[in-house]
Amino acid sequence: MSNSVKVSEFDYESDDEGNLVVTATLRNESDETATVTLIASVTAGKGKNEREVDQSEQFELAKDASADAAFTFDVPYTRFERNGGLDLEVHPA
Repeated sequence: MSNSVKVSEFDYESDDEGNLVVTATLRNESDETATVTLIASVTAGKGKNEREVDQSEQFELAKDASADAAFTFDVPYTRFERNGGLDLEVHPA
């Protein structure tokens, strides 16, 4: 039941090298175990310098459980902050 697993919160910051780090918390709101894939898609830059990068991680969540994810992207945080976008999607595994 992937539609019962949702991103309950997320944030982004810079790591020590200046790269973008995205953190998210998944929450299983159903009464059964769910296996899902969280896909984090980042865009940064404009025009011919625009770059899109995806990362994913699979989770198995018991009923009413939550899990944390962290993705480090090879994208400068400042570039993302100026002209970036973030999309977090939960899909059945």
